[in-house]
Amino acid sequence: MITKILVGVDGSVGSEKALDYGLEIADKFSASVLILNVFQLPPEVEYPPNMAQQIPSSGYSQGPMVYSPNLASVIMDFKKVHEAVLFKTLESAIKLKPNLKIASELKEGDVSSQIVETAANGEFDLIVIGHRGDSKIKELFLGSTSERVAHRAKCAVLIAK
Repeated sequence: MITKILVGVDGSVGSEKALDYGLEIADKFSASVLILNVFQLPPEVEYPPNMAQQIPSSGYSQGPMVYSPNLASVIMDFKKVHEAVLFKTLESAIKLKPNLKIASELKEGDVSSQIVETAANGEFDLIVIGHRGDSKIKELFLGSTSERVAHRAKCAVLIAK
């Protein structure tokens, strides 16, 4: 039985399809839905000591970037874009299925790792994600996010095309 569904969204057409599938399945099973958006920061930045606590670490190890005052602003703007995508998606989901229990969450880090970890920690029965979202170059070298989630998740994964 499906009681908890995690839907990964990033604002792409694929994630809109994932949301549609997730909501339809949740409606049929009276399941709760968590809409998750994960944003990934650029490679590790060397912050001055007073800034290090204000901006979380991205967890990357590709080498440090040099901090500049404008970088903090860019990171905050980047986070706001993801917050807006999440808010718009949540608002749309609630309008489509007002009788469902729907929540949202924004996380930072590696997208596939955060999706898998959130699903495991929350004991979700199903993850629904879109097929596309990564750039074609990133997908060529690293595989798609949906592929990585499908291989690592402990629960069922539905990849919406």
